[in-house]
Amino acid sequence: PTVRALLRLAVRACPRGNSSGGDAIRHGILNIMRTHGIKEGHRPGIECKFLEQWHQKLHTNSAPDDIAICEGYLEFLKSGNPGDLFRVVWERAHISREDMGKMATCGFVDHTKSGAQGLNVNPKHLPQLYDDMKGYLGILKHVHGGTDLKDLCEACKGQYPDHGSECMAFEIFHERDSPFVVGKIVELRSRLQPQLLKRDVLMLDVALEDQLRLVAERSDVVTMARDDLINFMGCLLKDLRLSRRDPSLEMGMELF
Repeated sequence: PTVRALLRLAVRACPRGNSSGGDAIRHGILNIMRTHGIKEGHRPGIECKFLEQWHQKLHTNSAPDDIAICEGYLEFLKSGNPGDLFRVVWERAHISREDMGKMATCGFVDHTKSGAQGLNVNPKHLPQLYDDMKGYLGILKHVHGGTDLKDLCEACKGQYPDHGSECMAFEIFHERDSPFVVGKIVELRSRLQPQLLKRDVLMLDVALEDQLRLVAERSDVVTMARDDLINFMGCLLKDLRLSRRDPSLEMGMELF
C-alpha cells in the first residue's frame, strides 16, 4: 500500500506529453539563450543566474511547474519587477520562493560560480526575450499541459469501460464543486479500476481522487445531519480503499 501511494503521488508530477517533448523543451531554451547571447555553461555571454539555473532544470528535470515559472518570468519581463515572477509562480502553482530555492540544486553544477540557491535569485531584466519566451510557454503547455480534470475527461474518450462511465465523468466535471459529487466520484473510480493500466485513465483516476479531497476539505461536517455524515464518511473510506488497497482498510470497511 505504501509503494502504491507513492506511485500515485508520482503520477501527479507526470506530464501527458509526447515522446519528443523533452527534446523540444531542451532545444527550445537553448535556442533562446543562444539567439540572445545569454551565458550558458562555459559559453560566454550576458550573465543571468536565474536563466542559467532554470536552463539546467529544464534540461534534466522539466515538470509541469515549469509552466508557472515561465508565466512568472514573462510577467517579470513585462514589469522589470522580480517580485512579479515569484508572485505569479505562487498564484499559479502555490510554489513559494523558498521552494524555488530548492530547485536545480541537488546534482546540478553551478557554472555561474555565484553560489545561487536554485531558482531563488533575481533574474536580469532582458525584455528582448519576451516574444521568444511567450512561444516557449506554448511548448511547455503542449508537453506538460492537459492534466486538469476536463482535459483528462476528454483524453479518456474511447477508453472508458462503458458509455455510462464517460457521461458520468463529464457530469462530475460540471458538478465538481458540489458536495453531492462525492458519491459519483467514488462510483466512477470503482468503474475505472479495470482500466488503470491505461495512462490516461490512471491520470483521470488520480485527478478524481484530488477533486474528492478538495470537496471534502470544503465540506462543513459540523452542520451535517447524522445520516448524511455517516454517508459522507463512508464515501471517504471507499475512496481511500480504492487508492491504497490496504487489507486493514477492507477490514475497517466491513466493521463500518
